[in-house]
Amino acid sequence: MRRSVICIVLTLTSIGLGAVPSAAQSVGDAYLFSGGGWGHGVGMSQYGAQAQALAGETATEILDYYYTAIDQEDRQSLYADTHLLGEDDPELWIGLLQDQESFEFSIPSDAAGGISLCQANDGTGQCPRQDIQPAPGETWKFGQFEGPGGEELCRFERVSPSALPAPAAEGSCKASVTWGGTGQAAIIEIDDYEYKHGRVRIRQGAEQVADWTFHVSLEVELELYLRGLAEVPLSWHHSALEAQVIAGRTYAVATTAARYSSANPAEPITATWQNICYCHLRDTPADQNYTGWTHESEPLGAKWVDAVDTTTGTVLAQDGSPITAWYSSSTGGVTENSEDVFGSYTGWARSVPDPWSQDPAVFNPFATWEEAIPAIEIAVVLGFDTITAIELVNPAPNATIEVTGKKNGATTVSVVEIPPLYSALGLRSPTVTGIEFLPDANIPAFDDISESVHFSQINQIAALGITVGCNPPVNNLYCPKKDVSRAQMSAFLRRAFDLPATAADFFTDDNDIVFEDDINRLMAAGTEDLGCGGSLFCPWQPITRSEMALFIVSTLDLPSLGASDFTDIGGDPNAAQIRILADHGITVGCNPPSFDQFCPDETVTRAQMASFIMRSLDVAAAQ
Repeated sequence: MRRSVICIVLTLTSIGLGAVPSAAQSVGDAYLFSGGGWGHGVGMSQYGAQAQALAGETATEILDYYYTAIDQEDRQSLYADTHLLGEDDPELWIGLLQDQESFEFSIPSDAAGGISLCQANDGTGQCPRQDIQPAPGETWKFGQFEGPGGEELCRFERVSPSALPAPAAEGSCKASVTWGGTGQAAIIEIDDYEYKHGRVRIRQGAEQVADWTFHVSLEVELELYLRGLAEVPLSWHHSALEAQVIAGRTYAVATTAARYSSANPAEPITATWQNICYCHLRDTPADQNYTGWTHESEPLGAKWVDAVDTTTGTVLAQDGSPITAWYSSSTGGVTENSEDVFGSYTGWARSVPDPWSQDPAVFNPFATWEEAIPAIEIAVVLGFDTITAIELVNPAPNATIEVTGKKNGATTVSVVEIPPLYSALGLRSPTVTGIEFLPDANIPAFDDISESVHFSQINQIAALGITVGCNPPVNNLYCPKKDVSRAQMSAFLRRAFDLPATAADFFTDDNDIVFEDDINRLMAAGTEDLGCGGSLFCPWQPITRSEMALFIVSTLDLPSLGASDFTDIGGDPNAAQIRILADHGITVGCNPPSFDQFCPDETVTRAQMASFIMRSLDVAAAQ
C-alpha cells in the first residue's frame, strides 16, 4: 500500500506508426490542482489514527472508525481451517531485491562468528557450505555467470577485505544464507539494511530462469516480520502504534493468503508471485515498508516491539475472513470507497469523514497541497490529443472532473473520476478541492533543463514516456548535454514509434545488453542497414548526426523531396538520408543563421535528440 512513497507512473496510450501523438498541445500550459492528504485514502488514515490516539481513543476505537463492519479476532480461531495456523503456519517470504544479477551482503566486524551459505539446489533448513563460511567484517556477493557449456550458474564470492584466491565453487542459482545460530553472527546487512530474524532465500521464477536473474527474499515468522515494519514514526502514541500493528498484521495475513500456494510447502508461493518477487510481500510501500532489524533496533524500537507483542495474533475480519486492511498516510478530510480507487467493492472500506487527518495537533505536512501538472501530461494520461479546459464537478470522496479537449481531432467532453488516476496524474491523493488553469507555466519535467533551448521538446518526450530521465531510480535529471549512444537512440525511436517485436537477432555485439530488443526492433522496422560493419552494431558508440539521419529516415521510410542540401556532406555515406531529413523539416542545419552546414560527424546530445524525436513525430503524424 502506497504510504511513504508515491510512485508516479504515466499510463501511456499506444504510440504506433499509425497513431503518432499530436504535439499541438502547448507544452507551457498547466493546471494547478489543490487538495489534501497523501496516498490512496482507503481504510485507515495514519495521521488520523495519531490524532485520534492523542484525543484519547484506543486502538480498537480507531480501527472500528476507519474499518467499517469489521471484527477484531484472534488468529488462532480465525484460521483454524487454513495453512496460516500453528504447525502448518508457513513463514512469510519478504521480497528484498528483484531481478538481480548479483547482490552483496556483509557481516558486522564485531559479530560473534560467521554465517552459513547453502547452494547445491536444496535451499532449505540449515545448510552450511562445505568449503568456506563468511567471517566477521567480510563482504560477500552472490552472482550469476555463464558456465562452460553456456548454462547459467551462480556462486558466492568474497568482495572484501580482499577477494579469495579462487572463488567458491559454482552451482545452482537457488541458494540460502543463514545466521543467528550458536557461535554465528546475529546480524546480516543487505543493501544498507540490517536483518536479525529469518533467513535469506535466493530463488528464480520461470521468468528469471529465462533472463538469467534471480530474486532475494527473507523468510521470516509473521510476528518477527511485524517488528521490522517501518510504517509510522516510533514517537507516536501507543494506541496509534497498536492500530498500525493490527492493520499491518491483517494486511500481511490476507495478502499472504492470496499469494500462497500449497503445491510446494517448502516454497508456498504462487507462480505469478514467484516471477514478480518470489515473495508473499514486497518490502516497499507497494505492500508494506519493511526495514528489518534496522527499524527494530532504533532508539524507540522497543516501543514498537511492545505494540507488536501486546496485540499478538489480533487481526481484522469481516464475516470470518481477513480483510485486506489498506491504509495510507492521510486524507484531505474524507476517506475513499474502495471501488472508487481500486475498482472492487468491500463492505469494510466505506468512506467516512476524516477531520483527524487535518488536525493541527499531528503536524501533517500534507494536510493540504498544491500540484501543477503540465496539460500535455494530463492529455497523455487521459487519452486526449489536447486539453482546453478542466473543471472540478464533484468533491471527494470520488472527486470528479469534466475535461474538454480533442480526441482524434474531434472536440470531446469527458467526465473523469480522479481516484483511479490520482497517482498517474502525479497527485499526492485523490482528494482534489480545486483546479486552476495556468497558461504558459513552463513547468520543467526535470531539474536540469530550464536553461536548455530544447526545453519544450524534452518536456514533451517525457510526457509521452519516451524518456524517464538519466539518474534512476530518482530520475529528476535529464542530462541534456550528455551524448546519446547508438543503443540509446534505438530505444528512443522504439518507444516513440512503438516498433513491433521481432524474433530476428541481427548483431553479435549487443547480446544480453538491455537495449538488444530495441536494436532488433529498429533494424527489423527500417529500410536500411543500421550496423557499423558486418554483424556489429557498436551499441555504446556515441551516435553522430549523420547516423541519426540514417536511423530516422530508415524508420519512417521518408521519401526524397529534392529540396535540400548542405555544403559539408558531399563525402558522407548518409548524405542522401541527411538531405531527406532536411526535406521534411526535421533538421535545418547546424550553423545559424546561414544553416548551410549539417556537421555530420558531431555527436548528438540528449537535448538535441528530444527535438529530432518531436519533429519526427510531427512528420509521421502528417503522413
